[in-house]
Amino acid sequence: MAVGKLMYCMASLSLGLKMKNKKTREWKRNMERKWRDKEMEWMKELVIESERRRCLNREEKEE
Repeated sequence: MAVGKLMYCMASLSLGLKMKNKKTREWKRNMERKWRDKEMEWMKELVIESERRRCLNREEKEE
């Protein structure tokens, strides 16, 4: 009986750790995805801003 309870507790603990690791991996992946998305937004903003500046500079030179 005690051995059965011990095995059950160990299995539960093992499953709990696996679930925790899985959740940690999912959380890490989600955070990496969010950061990647933010970086893409920032890069787009930089490109748009640099294009705008280049156009303004070109217009100033033409005048």
